[in-house]
Amino acid sequence: MGTFSRRQFTVASAAAVSLAATGQVAAQATPDASPAASPSAGGWTFTDDRGRTVSLPAMPTKIFADAGAGLALWDLGIKVVGLAGYPDVFEIPEGLADVPFLSVEDGLDLEAVKALGTELIVSQSWDTVNNNDFGGIDEGLIPGILEVAPTIGIRALDVSVATSLARFEELAGSLGADLSAPAVVEAKAAFAAASDEVRAATAEKPGLTVVAISANADEVYIGNPASASDLMYFAELGVGFMELTGSADIVSGLFQELSWEQVGEYQADLYLNDDRVYGLTDEQLLAQPTFALLPAAKAGQIGPWSVEYITSFQGFTPILTTLAETIRNAEIVTG
Repeated sequence: MGTFSRRQFTVASAAAVSLAATGQVAAQATPDASPAASPSAGGWTFTDDRGRTVSLPAMPTKIFADAGAGLALWDLGIKVVGLAGYPDVFEIPEGLADVPFLSVEDGLDLEAVKALGTELIVSQSWDTVNNNDFGGIDEGLIPGILEVAPTIGIRALDVSVATSLARFEELAGSLGADLSAPAVVEAKAAFAAASDEVRAATAEKPGLTVVAISANADEVYIGNPASASDLMYFAELGVGFMELTGSADIVSGLFQELSWEQVGEYQADLYLNDDRVYGLTDEQLLAQPTFALLPAAKAGQIGPWSVEYITSFQGFTPILTTLAETIRNAEIVTG
């Protein structure tokens, strides 16, 4: 199987999903944040997670972003002027209801991006191999994208979510966001408190083993905590993920593909099940004979895995809160 990014991965076809392409962002605050700063006469420079440095004569105020990046910036006080992505992946907040959303199901309309006056394109990179691959579409395969505006890429894989959050903070601050605004400070504190909840929950359950799973009727994919940013952060908080050591190949470093006959290679105490609409529900998982035989399945110890998330304090805090509760409700049922 060829390589594909986490955003391209779907349990239905093992090949689709969320583009992060170009963008303009109007640097204006959310209702709870202070107005963004005016463009600086001294110019604007930012080095992204590819090591690419973008320098502009003034701070950009028209930024187009992929949906995930645009929503992350919004939570920090930066309003984008356009979003790109697959429909219905994220709920668009009311404050961005007036922002054009360009579907990428049939490719990205660069003329529409240009018409917004784009000065900067911000995206998340979901590919473990190609840092220029935004949500599964290679920047090098979109003719003319760099003629519209320079691109900024923030890593969404191979680094912890905490690292990605810090990078979005840095970027938003450089774009004029008031990072001392009450909404931002409160969201950051809530994230820290939720992280502490997970630490406490894992400390209460030493030795509890966990596996993140995404499945369809034909195959099972095991999430790799060594590269998936959310799982990496969970592990930092003490979650005891099983290492990927089975017999099947690891796809693009992100998932280990197994047959249903091989699922017994990962007998964990708790399974986190991909909660996207095209994955198997918990009930459908339990209807798989080989999975139903596993100790955690018999104990009903299955929790949600929110594979699609917004990389912001507001976006990730509920995930941590749910994870802490899930771990507290689980018991060691293996060995």
